[in-house]
Amino acid sequence: SFYHSFDYMGVHFTMFSTEHNFSNGSAQQDWIVSDLRQANRNREHVPWVVVVGHRPLYCSSLYLVKRCTEEAAVLRSYLEAVLNDYKVDVYISGHNHQYERSYPVVAEEATQRNYLDPKAPVYIVDGAAGNREDNDPTFLPEFLVPWRAHHSYWPGNSWLRMRAAQSALQLQLISSETDNVIDQFEIRRTND
Repeated sequence: SFYHSFDYMGVHFTMFSTEHNFSNGSAQQDWIVSDLRQANRNREHVPWVVVVGHRPLYCSSLYLVKRCTEEAAVLRSYLEAVLNDYKVDVYISGHNHQYERSYPVVAEEATQRNYLDPKAPVYIVDGAAGNREDNDPTFLPEFLVPWRAHHSYWPGNSWLRMRAAQSALQLQLISSETDNVIDQFEIRRTND
């Protein structure tokens, strides 16, 4: 199947295909909604929900500006309300060969400029997993993307480390070559 989910160490992962139909009323979107509904019922045991798809819903590449404006807007029209309704914590994508993360964001507006009791998902683009083709060092200026918290052009390979506890989810971007931390942040919940 092009979509599936699993629980691992306190995180529910919902993985779907942005390369197949996930528009409103599609079989894949119906499955995503059903899966996220179930995941929310199980938050006591698996407190965090992460959705993974290939294409980003939020990105700020200057080189790929159409991808980050027009294409991302279409993808958000199918999925952003679902991610918000089911209180998804993080959406991770690749596709763009660069790294960036958002503040909690909905409708292109940051709901806050920290990660304490977030009111919307955090979006991460981590496209530095190994393909050196079309690496992109360009980003739109800050005033055009006020929802962006951090961006980094990392021309080498990297990977994400995730550590989950009942009230905190820590994510780190790690260089594969040096094991150095390139970026890190932590989502904290105090209102559970």
